[in-house]
Amino acid sequence: EMKARLSRAGARAADTNDEPEARRGDLSAESDGTREGMRMLFEQVVEAQKEAERSQELARQTQEKLVRMGARASDANRELKAKLAAATALADKGHSDSY
Repeated sequence: EMKARLSRAGARAADTNDEPEARRGDLSAESDGTREGMRMLFEQVVEAQKEAERSQELARQTQEKLVRMGARASDANRELKAKLAAATALADKGHSDSY
């Protein structure tokens, strides 16, 4: 749309049949429209950047939580293995004492 606006503005500027005052008015209106379009696009870009930053922060926080959960799971796994080894040793000792 921006290219179309600029193209129309250029065509109007090149049109020698227009009166100079009318042409200036058309160019001024076209320029105002172009500025407004650029302002709106800039606001959209700024909002998109903010959303991207929020998403990156959420991803970072989620990754940190997953790392902590993984560490806790690893610790719990180690503890369970140690308890299983101790229980197995007791069971083996009890079994060998019965002979």
